[in-house]
Amino acid sequence: MRWEGLQVAGTGAWLPERVPCAQAVAEGLYGAAEYETNEIESVCVAEGVSPPQMAVRAAGEALERAEQNDLPPVSAVFHSHLGFQGAEMWSAAGHISHAVGAPGAPAYDLNQSCNGAMAGLELAAMTLERQGTGTALLTTADRFALPAFDRWRSDSAAVYGDAGTALVLTTGRGFARLVCTVSGADSTLEAESRGAGFREDPWGERPLDLDTRREDFLRGGPGLWEHYTRMGRTLSDVLGSTLTEAGIDLVDVTWFVPVTATYLNLKRMVKEILHVEESRTTWDFGRTVGHLGSGDQLAGLHHLAATGRLRSGDVVALVGGGSGYFCTCAVLEIL
Repeated sequence: MRWEGLQVAGTGAWLPERVPCAQAVAEGLYGAAEYETNEIESVCVAEGVSPPQMAVRAAGEALERAEQNDLPPVSAVFHSHLGFQGAEMWSAAGHISHAVGAPGAPAYDLNQSCNGAMAGLELAAMTLERQGTGTALLTTADRFALPAFDRWRSDSAAVYGDAGTALVLTTGRGFARLVCTVSGADSTLEAESRGAGFREDPWGERPLDLDTRREDFLRGGPGLWEHYTRMGRTLSDVLGSTLTEAGIDLVDVTWFVPVTATYLNLKRMVKEILHVEESRTTWDFGRTVGHLGSGDQLAGLHHLAATGRLRSGDVVALVGGGSGYFCTCAVLEIL
C-alpha cells in the first residue's frame, strides 16, 4: 500500500557489549566450522537487563532524535519480540508506553517472528492514516539466553544477538518519507519453526532446537529445495510489488536492509532472490551484532542514519521475513 504524509522522525538502538565469535569458539560455545562458514564476527550479549528495558532505552534515543521536529504526541505503540519479555502473561507494550510518557496510547504486542517490526510498521501506518494525525512508536527487544535459548547452537541459520530497537513514525516532519509497504505470506510453511505436532508443556525442549523442528517439518513436508523455493518466491513477489507500488526499479534503491542471517543464507537471499549486490546492504553492520530477532531492519536503518551514510534522495528498502512464513517490505525516501 502506498502512503501519503507519513515520515520517519527518529530511530534508536540499544546494543550491549559485542562478544567476538572467535571467543565463543575458544570457550567451546560455538563450532569452529560454523564460525568459518557463517562469517559472523560478533554478537551483542546483554546481562542484567530485560528486553522491555532494552526497548525503552532504544525508544528514548528515537524519541530524542525526533523531538526537534515538534511532533504530535505518541498515539500508538507497537512492540515486537520473539521470546520471553521478563514476566509471564503481561503486556510489554503497555510497560513501554507507560515508560516513555504515553500511558494513554493504545499499545500492542506483536509476535510475527522475525518479521514483527516490519509488520508493525505497516500496522502503524494504517493506524496513523485512520487517526489522521499522530505519532506511532515501534520497538523491538529480545534477549536470547540459556536455559531457554542457545544463541550459538539453537538455529544453524543465524547467530542471535540481544538488542532493543526503535523507530518513530509520524504525520509530522521527519528525515525520511514512508513511500509504501507490502506484505505477503505462505502459511503452508508455518510448521518450520513448530516441528511435528503440538506440546502441552509451554516450554518444550530446553534449550530450543529450531534445527530439529525444521528437519521434522521438512521430513514430512515439502523438502528442503521446495521449502526454500517457496520462501524465495514469496519474498521476491513481495519485493517486486513493493517496488512497483513505489514506482521505482531495483537499480533505484540505494540501500537494502534485510534480515541478518548467516553469510550463506544472506547470499541466497540477497544475490539469488533479491538480485542485489552485497555492498548495497547492511551486512557489514549486521555481522557485528548478530540476528536481533525482529529488530534487524530498525537497527540497520538506525546504523545508516547514525553513521551519516544516508543522503537526501536516497531510497532505502527494508526487507523483512519470518517463520510463518510472513514477509513485509517497505520503501523509504530520505528527505
